[in-house]
Amino acid sequence: MRYLEYTKPAKTSQEIIDFLKYNNLKFKDEIEAKTILNNINYFRFKIYLYPFYEKDTKTYKSNSYFEDGYKIYCFDEELRELLFSSIAKIELLIRNRLNALALKATNNPFWYLDNLYFKNSYQIDSIRNKILSDFTNLYTDYSRNFQDKYINNTKNSNYKSLPPFWIVMEFITFGTLKKIFTNIENDKISINRKCIKNLLAEEFGFHNRAEFLTILGILNKVRNICAHHSRLYNIIFPNISGNFYLHHLNNNPNIQNKRKLLTTFMILHIISKQNNLIFDIDIKKEIDELLSKYSSINAKELGLDDDLFKNNSFWN
Repeated sequence: MRYLEYTKPAKTSQEIIDFLKYNNLKFKDEIEAKTILNNINYFRFKIYLYPFYEKDTKTYKSNSYFEDGYKIYCFDEELRELLFSSIAKIELLIRNRLNALALKATNNPFWYLDNLYFKNSYQIDSIRNKILSDFTNLYTDYSRNFQDKYINNTKNSNYKSLPPFWIVMEFITFGTLKKIFTNIENDKISINRKCIKNLLAEEFGFHNRAEFLTILGILNKVRNICAHHSRLYNIIFPNISGNFYLHHLNNNPNIQNKRKLLTTFMILHIISKQNNLIFDIDIKKEIDELLSKYSSINAKELGLDDDLFKNNSFWN
């Protein structure tokens, strides 16, 4: 493959405005637009102008305004803040409930260091090595106190300096938590012959460990998008099994936008309905208020068609 040398020069805010005007984009206030472009990287911002762009003509649709794209940008910013704070609360709940169930099943504060409970020793050792590296480089009071005073009673000498999981769960990432959950041997950590992975799934309102693993993947992806300030509006996610919708939706409507944010909103709503969990966010109310504030936003770009989001009794 023959590569071309990248020679496009950087543009000033005024040059970007002139370029957009040349391509048929209108401005209500060029001075304000220049201020916006002085504060937001154009490479980041231009994706929010894409709904107004005509591929065939390579120009913007008639009567399209820069300010319309900025409204989508502001909506997306508030949506990220809402979802990030919501998922952060869920992450803390999952950490704590996983550890509580594992402790009840094993009576071992260091259960995550016992190969008996995991499918693949190579994979779980890779996770433990990451935990060890992160813990060694922590400079918090609780980490230094443990490192200065204690070792654990596990057989694996490589990890003698690691603390109980109730300390570990305070600094691992959502991704690491998901990997630990994935690697637990299904029949090795159980309560009354029921795998704790299924028990955890049920506590959060889901049918089984397979469905819950998919849920963890979606929440982790959305959380990372929010944490890195990336775009949520109109984003496409990997496919999720149709069984999820069969399990949770009344009347099983035909869903056209399974790969958009609709599924994330559904997940948060399902979790909010569990009486045993302290998660009192009314996600539908929050989204409705956000769409009301930004009335020009096309809700279908989030996967929210009227029949499902407004009329289905799932949201009651």
